[in-house]
Amino acid sequence: MKITIRLAKTTEYIALEALQLRASLMWEDDRELLLANPHAIELPTEYIEAGYIPNRFRVAALRQVNESPEA
Repeated sequence: MKITIRLAKTTEYIALEALQLRASLMWEDDRELLLANPHAIELPTEYIEAGYIPNRFRVAALRQVNESPEA
């Protein structure tokens, strides 16, 4: 499996915030507070524009999702 790392795009910020929230919910001590205040997790688009946020993809997994069963 090949993993590609690149800088995140500003168009991905909603998905990246959702990912950060899901990852943060693993901490039981913070879970109730985060569920009551989901906007506490914020990823400023300025961070993405400045190149601070990497994004990685599993290329094989993406191919499987994008290919139709008939292909």
